[in-house]
Amino acid sequence: MLNPSQRFFPVNKKREFERFGYTVLEGCLPWLSLEKIKQSLIQTIRDCAHELDVEPAKYLGAVSRWVDPSPVTKDLRPILESPLTGLLSSFFEEDVTPVKWNVICKNKHNNRPVPLHQDICYSPDLPYQVSAWLALDDVGEQSGPLVVRKRSHKEVLQPAVDFWSPEHRSSKLSSVKVPVQKGDIIVFDSRLWHGSAVAIKESDRYACVSRWSCQSYKPPEAIPPFQKAPFGMWTCQKETQRILRQGSKILYQQEPDNFIALLDLWIMQMKKKNAPFKLSFKKATMSLINVKILHLANAYHNGGDASGSLYKDLWRYLLQSLQVYIRSKK
Repeated sequence: MLNPSQRFFPVNKKREFERFGYTVLEGCLPWLSLEKIKQSLIQTIRDCAHELDVEPAKYLGAVSRWVDPSPVTKDLRPILESPLTGLLSSFFEEDVTPVKWNVICKNKHNNRPVPLHQDICYSPDLPYQVSAWLALDDVGEQSGPLVVRKRSHKEVLQPAVDFWSPEHRSSKLSSVKVPVQKGDIIVFDSRLWHGSAVAIKESDRYACVSRWSCQSYKPPEAIPPFQKAPFGMWTCQKETQRILRQGSKILYQQEPDNFIALLDLWIMQMKKKNAPFKLSFKKATMSLINVKILHLANAYHNGGDASGSLYKDLWRYLLQSLQVYIRSKK
């Protein structure tokens, strides 16, 4: 069990958090204990991959986030909740309450960036005050560190960014990288615009990201409602199923009755290069496989795609062309 001693944080850390919307609390938790946690996480992820009968590398190419409750997070909360509660209570000088827990990762199988967004806008029914981003690895400037827009927590809240949409364009507004070492915690306001950079260095980058609220926290009076894209975060699975089902009926005279069977049909046809329109069959096949793994991991492990790239890949490499073909046949 982790039992860090009572911490007294410099006054300037609290001022930095209030001014910029984030700060780094260095060396909060012991290196050796975190290494044991990470190794346990890696083994659990391998077990999850084997449960789906896929190689760990393929699993990690499709799944980069696990939300509690999950096999990947179930052993973390009992170990980390008490020390993090003590640390954050000391930092904010009042009682804090945990709201959500996540594990996120980047690695050589999935190094993609996460576009800038504001956390609170995805959680209107359970708003929280801050995130505590606990590094389980050293995260340098080339390892896909967190990026933030300083002072952006003071701006007017915007609707949740649908960065799963193929139409989404990443913000060009200035942001800064926040490199950290294992055991450091980045504490940032839930209103802060933040994301993560692409990982150029092929090394693991695991983090436990928990959400918290202070006893005195008062959520914003109005959090903007979601603006659902035609194909995006809240619609992509339904639209994928619709397009693939229409296409399979026209091209292969089949209508599988569930999403996995539908994906399997298209994986088989793409491997056979069986489609009457131009596309990269290799990329289409890989995109279908990734979405299948993601869908199963979501169902069994509460896993997700932190970067929002897998459904966009499938749209780019298959669905867009297939939809054009379907429309030409009507």
